[in-house]
Amino acid sequence: MRVLVTGAAGFVAPYMVRELCSRGHEVAATDVVARPDSQALSCVFIPCDLCSVEAVRALVEQVRPDACIHLAGVSFVPDAAKNPGRLYAINVGGTLNLLDALVEESPGTRFLFVSTAQAYGCTFNPNDAPVIEEAPLYPLSPYAISKVASESATRAYGLYRGLDIRIARPSNHTGPGQSPKFVAPSFVAQAREILAGTRTSYSAGNLDSGRDFSDVRDVVAAYADILEHGERGTTYNICASHRITIRALLNRIMAISGAQAPIETNPAFYRPTDFSRLLDTSRLRALCWVPRYNLDTTLKDMLNH
Repeated sequence: MRVLVTGAAGFVAPYMVRELCSRGHEVAATDVVARPDSQALSCVFIPCDLCSVEAVRALVEQVRPDACIHLAGVSFVPDAAKNPGRLYAINVGGTLNLLDALVEESPGTRFLFVSTAQAYGCTFNPNDAPVIEEAPLYPLSPYAISKVASESATRAYGLYRGLDIRIARPSNHTGPGQSPKFVAPSFVAQAREILAGTRTSYSAGNLDSGRDFSDVRDVVAAYADILEHGERGTTYNICASHRITIRALLNRIMAISGAQAPIETNPAFYRPTDFSRLLDTSRLRALCWVPRYNLDTTLKDMLNH
């Protein structure tokens, strides 16, 4: 298939491009600006601002994709909360522009919208049962709201305009190359600084919250499986099914790196204690998807990156 991947300058896209190319697909990637390492990827890069109706239409006319994986969007929750106008313009408006262009210029395109497990909200009970796609949605942040709104638009284009759509709801994912704004790579970066002697303690927020961390390489394999073998109109949960507290995550990073140091609470990072929802991944596993990376391997790779 000829696959269009949006959000090429982001963390996930290079992994997505490599996964697709390894499966024999032809890939075109797009973003407002190219990554510095774009030339190293085995794909065509086409600059495009998804907020521009004309630019998106021209992009789709040029690529004529058989499939599209929509990764583009504001993804860091605190950034999203600071500028809701920009968030909705990119995450919702950009998605609508892309859907319109596909329906008009390439109506046979298979469209995978990458949403978020944050659509289910969080829980304060760590013993809650896993949720499936039919569970009620409780988006609690502007970021999650933008994703749920875009999901609704995607479903509408599938139901009323004939587009072949699928939706992925991934839980937290991390890996080499992720921005240190996110918690796991932040701790990894701090561990390196402690080993180098340039800092003497870890700075952290609430260590009692619980998250389910997948490896980004497992997540993009899931996206490819959904694109290739998933059911039209279906939503798929993605997670490692192994939730841990942020404290346990930091302890593992200290143990793997050898960078033992005191932990200081940073009020700027602190949030009330909550737990990401456990997800039922039976639909995804029915496509023969199995995680290949455990958390320790992911963290070792991040430390060595």
